[in-house]
Order: sequence, then structure tokens, then C-alpha cells
Amino acid sequence: MAIPIQPSFKALKTYPAAFIFENNKTAIPLSAMDAFEKVYMQSLIAVIQKLKDLCIEWKDIPMLARTHGQPASPTRLGKEF
Repeated sequence: MAIPIQPSFKALKTYPAAFIFENNKTAIPLSAMDAFEKVYMQSLIAVIQKLKDLCIEWKDIPMLARTHGQPASPTRLGKEF
């Protein structure tokens, strides 16, 4: 008697596509969460840290603020960040 190479899906009463869908149903959200934590959040944290550093570095540099595109009262560049 020969052993079948592929499993018999008739015995399981389902189709191969159902297995693919079930795996993707959990794999896609998990991969999205992994990308969010490892790529997006790391980049966002780096940008926020750079802005904080620029605020401290430029806190004493004066600049002319604008209101509706026209010159207004003086302010500090670090405060605008």
C-alpha cells in the first residue's frame, strides 16, 4: 500500500485555502505590530529626541514671530519647537 505524499483534506473536511486564511488571520496583525514597534516607534522616538535636543540648543536664539504671515512680537527659536 502506497503512502500518500500530500495529506488528505477530505478526511479533515476542509480545504487548503482555509488553512492559509487561518494562518494569515493572526500573522498579518502580528507582523504589523512587530513593524510598528521595531521600525516606526524607534524612528519616532529618535525624531522626538532630536527635537528636544534642538529646543535646548536653540533656546536663547531670538527670532521674530509671525502672526498671519506678518511680523509680530519677538520670541525664542527653541520655544517654537
